Amino acid sequence: MLHSRKAITQKEKKIFEEKANEQLVMIYNNMSNVYSKQNKWERVIEYATMVTALDPKNKKATFRLGQAYLRQGKADKAKPLLEDVLKMDPNDALVKSEIARLEEDEQHMENREKNIYRKMFS
Repeated sequence: MLHSRKAITQKEKKIFEEKANEQLVMIYNNMSNVYSKQNKWERVIEYATMVTALDPKNKKATFRLGQAYLRQGKADKAKPLLEDVLKMDPNDALVKSEIARLEEDEQHMENREKNIYRKMFS
């Protein structure tokens, strides 16, 4: 009888942990959203990373991580994250907008590098 009670306790514990994690994901996602509105990109990264630790396929957190890295000028980190979100939802206009911004930033950087090389060899 004690053994069956222990099994129920473990099951209840697992259910409790799952529900707690769902609540944490919601809270951390909300916090990262608030910080994104305030342009506090380090904090966005902090909270979105906590979400992805609990739920690696969380679309909102992955998007916010990509967005935050892009705003920090870290296109190399932003690109794979934004591409992953686009794979999850190919019709998401906001993701497409961020990818367009990323491509624009990459083109700008490439043009700047070309100008530097031209000046070096002229």
